[in-house]
Amino acid sequence: MGRGFTREDERSGSLVALLSDALWRERFGRDPAVVGRPVTIQGASRIVIGILPPDLVLPVSLVSSVPADVVLPGTFDRAAARHQRGGHYLTGVARLEPGARSRPRPLRWTRSSVGSHGSIRISTTRDTSASRSSHCARACSGTAVPWSRCLPAPSRSCCC
Repeated sequence: MGRGFTREDERSGSLVALLSDALWRERFGRDPAVVGRPVTIQGASRIVIGILPPDLVLPVSLVSSVPADVVLPGTFDRAAARHQRGGHYLTGVARLEPGARSRPRPLRWTRSSVGSHGSIRISTTRDTSASRSSHCARACSGTAVPWSRCLPAPSRSCCC
């Protein structure tokens, strides 16, 4: 219900939020009118733009079994990232296009990957010749894995 994040929401200072289905049911009594209304989250007033589907449970982190009740848009500060080498603090979630492979594979960022609004487009191509001169391509790496492998379980955590 509602909508997801847009590029406009991704810009720094956009005070919007998505609520989990569980929070929407427990705190807001399944009231659809909460979409479009402000709520206070961590001391800041944010406009609820949507409710996540009930079958989508996002963990706070990939090593936590605590579900996230609120999702906020993220921003990417290129200047700050240059001074945070070796940080393992970003987790991205994306849908694959129909017919796309879902097995784990390395990711490569290119200079054009970081958009003007801070959004990151990821290329899974192994041809990195075009990105060799890019600082971000040398400094950033990651692995794409199926979401089902990263869902927390009582006896397993995902260290992607």
